[in-house]
Amino acid sequence: MARVRRSATVLGLAIVLCQVTVPVLAAETPASKTEVPRTDEEGTGSKMLKKAIRGGQNPAFGLLTDVPRTIYYESREHGPSLGGPIGLFKGMGLGLVRTGVGAYELFTFPLPANDYKPVVLPALPFEPGPTEVFPDVP
Repeated sequence: MARVRRSATVLGLAIVLCQVTVPVLAAETPASKTEVPRTDEEGTGSKMLKKAIRGGQNPAFGLLTDVPRTIYYESREHGPSLGGPIGLFKGMGLGLVRTGVGAYELFTFPLPANDYKPVVLPALPFEPGPTEVFPDVP
């Protein structure tokens, strides 16, 4: 059991590390601007990678982030006396949904379902904003 927990912790840390280091490594330098022209069109490989990252982070951190996030946004809307209990139960449900959607995205990341768009917004668990399931993604 400890071995599984250790492996899950290492996987979660690796996913978070990738989220932090990939944008830094992909930053444009003056040399890269002259060598390869970039387009606004995102490639299929990039979309698949984003879907795989979402699929790894959402199950790992879904409950940990959605419960406090939902409590916060419900408390802002209804006040702390109602927002706390409503946000707790709603956040637990949304966290379970995020966990399930993340597992789905992790296993189906090579498939172009919905053109690789996220099923839950915010797409990653540590992004700000209230959680929406099946949003109208432009």
